[in-house]
Amino acid sequence: METQLQARVRERLASLKINPFEAARHGGLERGFINDILNGKKKSIRGDNLWKVAAALHCTTEYLLGESERPFPGIPPGWVMIIGFVDSENGGVINFDEHNEGPELHFVPSILGLPSETMFALEVRGSGLDGYADDGSLIYYNSYFETVGDEWIGEMCVVEVEGFELLIGRLLPGSSPGRYHIARFGRGILMDQEVHFAGGICAVISPWQTAQLERRHETPGASSK
Repeated sequence: METQLQARVRERLASLKINPFEAARHGGLERGFINDILNGKKKSIRGDNLWKVAAALHCTTEYLLGESERPFPGIPPGWVMIIGFVDSENGGVINFDEHNEGPELHFVPSILGLPSETMFALEVRGSGLDGYADDGSLIYYNSYFETVGDEWIGEMCVVEVEGFELLIGRLLPGSSPGRYHIARFGRGILMDQEVHFAGGICAVISPWQTAQLERRHETPGASSK
């Protein structure tokens, strides 16, 4: 008999029209992680993996756990999920955070007419990102990753590297085809990485602009069921 978790994951995959391997890639998970949920190898998920699966499937953790009947309770179209935070102290690595504890931090309005269904947002904290984005800024990026090619060289983007780690950095040519150096924030260059996929930065919103967004848009009640 199919569990509720399996049913919810299957429903979100069908809604997004992606397969479990693509979803795992979007969430920075091991390739077979979501497929293992579907075939019953993983009976339950928790911690960072729960947040990653929810982010990959564009839904809340409450929905996956059966605590809500809607993927985004009370969230109208045009809002973007904040999936975590970054700063230069950890080299721009994305930290997946429990934003559901504060609904005002969980979602932000889509901007510039960009499609909210294919975007995530990151909060910049602490020392910021070395002049690229200050503490309190928001970074919007394309959540549906693309295969990396030479056209990405020189671009600032969110990349998935070896070990399924997600970070923000600038791609530079590596020592051989298919390998790339990544100029990181505060940590120098990560040498000769096999970059699995990349998502383009859509916009960087300054702390002042972020405050204006918060004043102009009342954040929906993300915790309603």
